[in-house]
Amino acid sequence: MLRFEEDEKMPSKKYYARNKDKYRKESLKYYLTHREKRDRINKIWRKNNPDKAKAIDARYLKKYKEIIREKGKKYCKIHKIELSKYGKKWRKNNSEKSKNRKLKWNYGITYEDYMKILQNQNNECGVCGIKFKDIYKFPDLRSPCVDHAHVGKKEVRGILCRGCNSGMGLFDDNPSLLKNALRWLTKKEYNFIFDKNWFQKKIREPFYEQIFNGQDGKCGICKKDLSHIRTNLDHNHFSMRIRGLLCIKCNKALGFLKDDLIIIKNSIIWLTKENRLKKRKDKKWLNIL
Repeated sequence: MLRFEEDEKMPSKKYYARNKDKYRKESLKYYLTHREKRDRINKIWRKNNPDKAKAIDARYLKKYKEIIREKGKKYCKIHKIELSKYGKKWRKNNSEKSKNRKLKWNYGITYEDYMKILQNQNNECGVCGIKFKDIYKFPDLRSPCVDHAHVGKKEVRGILCRGCNSGMGLFDDNPSLLKNALRWLTKKEYNFIFDKNWFQKKIREPFYEQIFNGQDGKCGICKKDLSHIRTNLDHNHFSMRIRGLLCIKCNKALGFLKDDLIIIKNSIIWLTKENRLKKRKDKKWLNIL
């Protein structure tokens, strides 16, 4: 802002309109010389008047929304490498803050809540009971994942290993599909032995049609039509005998859950009960079905 002496009069609108550039240059000079002072005053004013400051910011964003976005995109493109390096350094120096941000944004819990859940679970997966590692990496199935309900309020159920979490997710967190998976694993097996290159060799004619017709052309677990989908031959990993045909989704889910009846039973309890997998004194998981 320009400063005028007591004897001087404020310029008229016409005079200001004619000499607009002159007054702008003078106001910029004044701001640059008294920049720190003006910034302090503005910060104090914003603290004392937060509602007014928010209203001013909202008006400014409405007016110049597209311009601000374009400037931000240009800045990110030009300084992409610098921003990524700065982000990595900040995450290393502020690991708890970065985790807290992710947990709040994705699941609505804090890092303290996350650590409390881990302590209550004895640093173990809530379904299979595997202990979590100290270093958590993406490919490792023992890395912890926050399990939450995908419908309604999206409440957090607990912490699971990556294998159990992805297996339950592929079954759509549906207990009925998990019960079908239990029945599938306990059904009678065919006498045919599994061959790894069955799809490439097209070993279909002798037994594929027999299995396909026996299942009415549907997946053995989710009952999806397999006529226009690539199918997988599910087999027992000990006897190498074929159990039947599954869709890719169900076959992956069984693989993540390790074809283990106990883990699948525990996952059903995890989804249906509120108390979530309480162990007995003899450390045996609760049975179902």
